[in-house]
Amino acid sequence: MVAKAIPHVWDLVTPEAAWQARVEGADRALRDALGDTTSSADIWHAAVAARRTVDACNVDGRALFAAHVHLDWPAEPHLALWHASTLLREHRGDGHVAALVAADIDGCGTHVMADAAGAVARKQTQKNRGWSDDDWTAAANRLADLELLTPDGTLTAQGRDLWADVAARTNHAASRPWDVLADRDRDALVDTWRRLSNTIYDAGVVPLPNPIGVTRLAP
Repeated sequence: MVAKAIPHVWDLVTPEAAWQARVEGADRALRDALGDTTSSADIWHAAVAARRTVDACNVDGRALFAAHVHLDWPAEPHLALWHASTLLREHRGDGHVAALVAADIDGCGTHVMADAAGAVARKQTQKNRGWSDDDWTAAANRLADLELLTPDGTLTAQGRDLWADVAARTNHAASRPWDVLADRDRDALVDTWRRLSNTIYDAGVVPLPNPIGVTRLAP
């Protein structure tokens, strides 16, 4: 995915202009989905709490988080919360990649396992991530050789255990920054995220299904 765009994209747009366009696009999409609530007090409080959590994150070994964390913070509360959400997602994602690397699961193999686990379907990830059918088959064969995948493409017991272990290690690696928030502040932030996420989902802003497995959250 990166090789298709970099460095050619910098002949079309500067990094600064790309970032500004991203913020403006997020602003329009969020205002369309959330309406007048973008300036509500709960979004402001959530943005403050989320930024405190971001400030407690360590950049060591987290390439995508480090690439985002020094960008200027938007001033508007809904955009500050969006930016914080992006940063926390990348922080967790970097930890997830580290857990997968430690488990000796490569990029395509990760998506094969996600499909087998029922997390995100092949039809959503393969084309989006740029894997060919040969790539997919080779990854599935390697997982089968490791006794993580059956010949019919389902996870073995060993595969299910490894997938669960990766998830647990990912969660553990992402958990420490949340200790800076009191329980009530953390709960309020999560409640606001859940409400806004479902509002955005119901507005049809995020396509369903999608390559990152976003679904509607339980109330």
